[in-house]
Amino acid sequence: MDYSKNFFESVERRNAEFNNLLYGAEYLKGLQVNNLMRVVTKLDFKFLADAVRLKIADKKLKKYQKEKKNQSELHGISAYESYQKLKDKSIVIYTCISGGYDTLKEPLLEFDNVTYICYTDDAAKIKQAGHTKWLIRQIPDDISEKYNGILTNRYLKMHPKELFPDADYAVYVDGNIGIQSFPGFYVTRTDVHTGIAIFSHSQRQCAYAEAQVCISRRKGKRKAIEHQMERYDKSGFPRDYGLYECTVIASDLQNTLSIEIMDKWWKEFLHSKSFRDQLSLPYVMWRSGMDFADIGCLGENIFDDCRITVYGH
Repeated sequence: MDYSKNFFESVERRNAEFNNLLYGAEYLKGLQVNNLMRVVTKLDFKFLADAVRLKIADKKLKKYQKEKKNQSELHGISAYESYQKLKDKSIVIYTCISGGYDTLKEPLLEFDNVTYICYTDDAAKIKQAGHTKWLIRQIPDDISEKYNGILTNRYLKMHPKELFPDADYAVYVDGNIGIQSFPGFYVTRTDVHTGIAIFSHSQRQCAYAEAQVCISRRKGKRKAIEHQMERYDKSGFPRDYGLYECTVIASDLQNTLSIEIMDKWWKEFLHSKSFRDQLSLPYVMWRSGMDFADIGCLGENIFDDCRITVYGH
């Protein structure tokens, strides 16, 4: 199936408008009110203290972002141009849903060179939902029998070459992502040293600040996170190194360094025992002697990307 430039522009314009309604100013105001009510009704003053500390970090982030290129400049190439450029390349878009954590989102469009694959622990149930664009695969037994749901997801997330040895590119997406345009667009950002491209975090640029958020929101084990960050601090890992939003990950499967980094990430993820992958990837990059920018940037704010929609879990 072939699509025109006007078609892509129309689809992305519509999705940008939808995302603005979903995550615009009114939503953010409502979120602030909800957080305030939490402090008042539950007397959660630790949450308030964390919020103040993160507000300060947010101001630093905004100053940092002003010094960087805006999203349109970062992307450079349009979805239509990338669609034409990559027609002869094999691209796999994949996700993993287990334990009923997310509801699979049907992609809006189909492309001859793009295959959508969903790994799951309940293939029969997802197939019953009537998805026509996704190939539904049961999680391999050798993985599901070795790891729990979280570790299984992260293993698949960090081992695209093992899963798709014959593909040119792979793009991992979390199960709450709705794909609205040409997903292969993201692989054009893998033309960097590492062969990997990820969104920058939209709210923070520091793994230490992210750790505080994880603790305050009870995401992960507090002691494990504290121990992990203490270890990073002692090793000299700097604050404000940069932070990735590991919701969408594009990989050049012909780039051996991308495979090496993913493997290091997996090992550090297991070693940390906090099981927060966004904390461990910046550290892996730093320990490998690389800069934050050695991973290609898919954009500064995933919630503003007109090619996808981020739904709640």
